[in-house]
Amino acid sequence: MAICRLTIIFLIIQLCDFINSQTLPVVNVQDATVKLGEDAVIICDYTLSDSTRTLQAAQWFNSTSTGDRLNLLVNSAVTNPNGRYAVDTSQTGIATLTIVNSVLSDDGYYLCSVVDSFAENGEHFGKLNVQYKPVFDSVMNKTASETLFLRLKTYHTILMTSLTNGQLMTHILTTKMVTQH
Repeated sequence: MAICRLTIIFLIIQLCDFINSQTLPVVNVQDATVKLGEDAVIICDYTLSDSTRTLQAAQWFNSTSTGDRLNLLVNSAVTNPNGRYAVDTSQTGIATLTIVNSVLSDDGYYLCSVVDSFAENGEHFGKLNVQYKPVFDSVMNKTASETLFLRLKTYHTILMTSLTNGQLMTHILTTKMVTQH
């Protein structure tokens, strides 16, 4: 008799697990690329399990490369007018994260969590790549050796190449500030 009860309890638990796995929102985050200083947009597509369910909240987190949650950035159920992060859920099945004025430290992984009206949630993560284009400038130095300098400026590195009497020489300098001559 005890074995029958345990078997029935086990089957009920398995059935509940199966039903719950069928009701979770299906979530997919698309990787995105943005140029430094522009607004980044990361798209989260989601599908709720049936038409009786509605979106309760879309939440965006920083995440690890394996999809583990870090800190909460924005929640669609809470107004956040002063932050750099905004979530838009006005389109059915899409929760878009916008990061205003992207910086290099925005490069990384982001996780979208979708919670439906039955408090079931599904989540997925994707990668944001922040690209920056270095600024090139060239200065012609009319000295006796006719040296042409090309300077590549980035945030903390200067690559200096000089052509003197047909010989190419490259120097890499690291600095916190690039000064103008």
